[in-house]
Amino acid sequence: MVKRLIEPVVLFGGSFDPVHRGHLEAAREAAEQLSTRDIRLIPCHIPPHKDALKTKPSERVAMLELALADYPGFSIDRWELEQSKPSYTVDTLRRYREEIGAERGLVFLMGWDSLQTLPSWYDWQALAALTHFAVWRRPGYSALPKDVEHWLQGRRCSAEQLAAKPCGGVALLQTTPCDVSATQLRALSATGVSSPLLPEAVEQYIRQHKLYQNC
Repeated sequence: MVKRLIEPVVLFGGSFDPVHRGHLEAAREAAEQLSTRDIRLIPCHIPPHKDALKTKPSERVAMLELALADYPGFSIDRWELEQSKPSYTVDTLRRYREEIGAERGLVFLMGWDSLQTLPSWYDWQALAALTHFAVWRRPGYSALPKDVEHWLQGRRCSAEQLAAKPCGGVALLQTTPCDVSATQLRALSATGVSSPLLPEAVEQYIRQHKLYQNC
């Protein structure tokens, strides 16, 4: 039997431009498999690997606040938005380690597409000494680069096994596939087309504030 530590802190970073049910349901299912109720969504300020964001930080936070009304246990961490530099995951994880200490579990959620590009992240080799990773598959993504496959050796484990230590493992989660992107949802919003993947309150906010009109 796996010796369990105190429930881990689960981090989910992203642009959330806009937040959608694909994000939220994947995080909810991940939290169930990781046996935790402490899920913190971290909207980034300047994403190193993406084009410029389409909305202001305050607008992305407002959409997150509306969406999370249906997700108790989820909270928003605004720290990256308060920084004046690109949002590097390693900086956020080091800050969390200082906050929660060396013994509590820390889990970083990501999609398979992010796992594929992990070697392009700033100081990526330092990440596993700070956190676990919980990865959900995405339709259309399967192969991994050789350096990622090599990095995974000795790290793969079950979601339950992540609870036995504070960092260093990689669990591949069984979450419901959701083939949607924020890019597609922005394009729909620009044409006034509704999507069930946008929480109703978020969709109303987008229309009220005329967001994504030029996407």
